[in-house]
Amino acid sequence: ATRHAEMEAIDNLLEMWQRDGLSKAEVAKNFSQCILYVTCEPCIMCAAALSFLGIKEVYYGCANEKFGGCGSILSLHSSCSEPFIRYPVFKLFLERSRNIARADQMLAIELRREKQIASQEKAGWSLIMVMASSCSSVLSHVSVGFVKATL
Repeated sequence: ATRHAEMEAIDNLLEMWQRDGLSKAEVAKNFSQCILYVTCEPCIMCAAALSFLGIKEVYYGCANEKFGGCGSILSLHSSCSEPFIRYPVFKLFLERSRNIARADQMLAIELRREKQIASQEKAGWSLIMVMASSCSSVLSHVSVGFVKATL
């Protein structure tokens, strides 16, 4: 089995921030300013991890109707109990789709749009936390991308 994209993104961020010598408080602050774009809705385990880290927002392309932790099965992103930190979740398109390739295409379009906005604003963008799902076809080569964050 392969690791989920969210876990890979978290590890990539932690490794980078460790190399940069960030303190635990700085890492926590950075996570609170990160926005995750992912092909498929985070599973229950990943949704919980994102909540523990205090991520700012999550965008996903298609529902995970078997293991979804952001509304399809459980709604860990909106849990009021400790140790969860609430975060908003957005679907990149409205129809329920089981087509991962379509979700990949929608994610690619959204990323291009976000990069254009970033280049126009030229402020507050950092390289990091966009991951495609392991079964992704269009974005399978993507391991790190852009995240809107005011760091």
